Amino acid sequence: MVLLHVKTADDSNQFLFEVETKEKVRDIMHELTSLHLKRIQTLKLADAAEALATYGPLRPEETRGLTEEVARLSNLNVYPDGPPTNPDPHFYRTGHPPPEETKNVILKAVEEAKEALSHKQVLLKTCLSLQTVEEKLNTLKGAVQIAYPAFHGLPPYEPTRLIIEGKEMNDSQDISHVSNAAATDDEGTAAAVGVMSITAENACLWWTGKQLQQEEPLSKYLGTNEKTKTVVRLQPKCAGKGPPVREPRMDAETHKAVLAYCHKRRQEEKALEEDDDDSYLFSPWANPKALKESLLGMSGQVKWRA
Repeated sequence: MVLLHVKTADDSNQFLFEVETKEKVRDIMHELTSLHLKRIQTLKLADAAEALATYGPLRPEETRGLTEEVARLSNLNVYPDGPPTNPDPHFYRTGHPPPEETKNVILKAVEEAKEALSHKQVLLKTCLSLQTVEEKLNTLKGAVQIAYPAFHGLPPYEPTRLIIEGKEMNDSQDISHVSNAAATDDEGTAAAVGVMSITAENACLWWTGKQLQQEEPLSKYLGTNEKTKTVVRLQPKCAGKGPPVREPRMDAETHKAVLAYCHKRRQEEKALEEDDDDSYLFSPWANPKALKESLLGMSGQVKWRA
């Protein structure tokens, strides 16, 4: 099996995928596109479900982002269900999360989904499959259904409900990255799921600056060695646009380390230039005749008596 390191415009959307060299590029691209879009949908649902389990359902549009004092001036009630048990610091959600038992079920499903679909699985050399993504997606849906059977208690504009029902969200509804900002980890999941430009109709596959032709087998480009590992880039077709931008020679962390090392060396060289102390010249180890004197037995202080 050939190991494909699939990358997109966002590094947080990369994953590993196994294929055979005899497969057609068209079939491979269809599998990669389906996997990419399903993974994004699952991560987006994970963010929305985490915000739902932490701060409760989304507020109505007219009260989102309003504090209780500001809403009172406009004769709006931001807490119609009573005082919040866990207020949303961004004032986008009601502050009434589900009970502790069902809340933990949702959070556990979210944690497992984010871990399994994280781009850091590439470093662990773990391949991603459509079966794994669908399993995590169904687990998230089941956890939400346990807390809100038949969506009872979830408004029709709740992002979690819209994602599960497969409906489109407008800009005012897609605020999972805002409500969940405090809970999002260093993986940047909320930013990663924002790239939705790749579709099944406009997707294309690039390898070493060349676009792979859909009717050709993968072996035409990679050969028949099934132990090959290579990097391919999945991106949408753009009229008049050439191959993807060439990747940098080093990643961001390595670049920072090199800059820090160079800065440290410059500071050390600058300190040496400013240091004009020559007292070391009178040290025993700086004496050019030290070796000769030690061979002649005159390395110590020789006293002469008249």
